[in-house]
Amino acid sequence: MGLCLNGPPEWASFAPGGRGLRITVVGDPLVPRAPRRNVAAVAFRWTTRQLGAPEANGELTLVKRTAGGSGLGSSGASALAGALLGARQAGTDLADRRALETVLRGAAEGERAASGAAHYDNVAASLFGGLALIESLDPLRVHRIDPGSGLRIAVATPADRVVTRTARRAIPSRIPREDAVTNLGCLGALLLGAVQRDPRSVGRALTDRIAEPYRASLVPGYFDAVAAARAEGAWGAALAGSGPSVFAIAPARCAAAVARAMAEVFDRHRSGARGWVTGTGRGARFAPARAGEPGR
Repeated sequence: MGLCLNGPPEWASFAPGGRGLRITVVGDPLVPRAPRRNVAAVAFRWTTRQLGAPEANGELTLVKRTAGGSGLGSSGASALAGALLGARQAGTDLADRRALETVLRGAAEGERAASGAAHYDNVAASLFGGLALIESLDPLRVHRIDPGSGLRIAVATPADRVVTRTARRAIPSRIPREDAVTNLGCLGALLLGAVQRDPRSVGRALTDRIAEPYRASLVPGYFDAVAAARAEGAWGAALAGSGPSVFAIAPARCAAAVARAMAEVFDRHRSGARGWVTGTGRGARFAPARAGEPGR
């Protein structure tokens, strides 16, 4: 599953022309500029090729507001943007279900460039918005659940980054049966809470005994941050993706205090943490070009 956040927003655009594919990145100096390593470029090229379009030359621009390695799906958002721009460059009607499947698969190929695996959770959430549930990959079945506008999500991001490949390797290939059973129960409760638009139930179900116990060591202060979130009134908190960000589901009245408390915990380990409050996002949209800019 993946949850689309309503910010901070990110943008991508493609301007055809010139020779080769050129990459411009604004906002994150660590994002690769080489087309073979940039997730948006990989997704762009894969999608245009699958849709039968010729190799496109031009400038692909990414405006990043979320750092890579933060656990907030930064690479997934960029990969999805690249795939959508590739489909538009190919002149594809995105109302067609098969075209959307190609976009998702292209975005997942972009994710492979970042983490070594073509996972779909973040790219599906970035495309459809809300809570995206991946039922199967072959055939590709994705379900969208709208948890409602009342879901307030407090987020805290430490100054450190966690490489997704490293976080994936931290999880053992075998886990105890009782941990799997616990997670399945919490998953059912989380989905029920999302369908019923009950944020308290969603927060209470944020219990993870498969990934969290093994990835927590990669995030100094993690358990203290979770404790601080609960002390400020959060219903539940968990590691965001592979970390190091932590998110909490909290009542609107105390969500800002929850985000601040978690960020303060991380600041004690290394300065530069930031916290904010957001909600559920609608997913990717095409926007008209601003003056002097290509279409986005």
